[in-house]
Amino acid sequence: MSINCPASMDSVKVRIQGTGPTRTICVRGNTNGSKQGQVLVTVKVYSGFNPVISYTPEGKSFLHNGGNWCLTDVPVPNSSSTAPGSELTVVVWATIGSSILSREEQQFYGLEGGGTDCCAGSGNIVPEVLASARTVPLSLAPVFWSVLASGFGAGATFFNGTWLLTLGKITGGVCTWANEGDGITTPHVELSCESPLAETWKLYLRNSVTEVTYTLPAGEWNALKTNRLSLSSRNGFPAGVIPETITVQPG
Repeated sequence: MSINCPASMDSVKVRIQGTGPTRTICVRGNTNGSKQGQVLVTVKVYSGFNPVISYTPEGKSFLHNGGNWCLTDVPVPNSSSTAPGSELTVVVWATIGSSILSREEQQFYGLEGGGTDCCAGSGNIVPEVLASARTVPLSLAPVFWSVLASGFGAGATFFNGTWLLTLGKITGGVCTWANEGDGITTPHVELSCESPLAETWKLYLRNSVTEVTYTLPAGEWNALKTNRLSLSSRNGFPAGVIPETITVQPG
């Protein structure tokens, strides 16, 4: 992965909008593709040349298949009309699931009314920015989840209990948390979600012959508090035997 603009120690044109004002630049780069699927690219501009940079990606994010890209309206914390401009650092992360593939950073100056325009003549892909604050990299998800299963009736009481799920392997772009149940002596309980971005969380409770499924859109998911998933499939169990919702919470 590379940052093509801003270039190192270059004075870059800062756009000022509104009465706030809002200061923004464009950032251009190139990201390698991955056999695991789309890469999540996250971009943030920090103040100064030696900022404290978050280990966890933060800023504007978009999904990318690889190649050149141009991200517009990236906020900058400050700028100056006096050359060369304010000292700034742009940081770009590339992630898939819980794995940070690479992180690049570039020092530059933010200049009002002049400097290199990173938005001009790029001819590159302008990706669709992910607007939902709840659509987050799975790298932010807890290592453990607890499933509080109760209310399962006749023929399904096997599923009742509190089940601790542990983050396991990432396969085919899907992160999975599961207990150690074999589906025979104890139920096998599994929570999964697509990566590199969580879109739909799915919970499966399985015995030796069948399973029930619960889901919750990522826009409603809270990584720090209790989540209540809704029944999406009871796989032949009669109505009233399988509860309509189930609770999942961190730790």
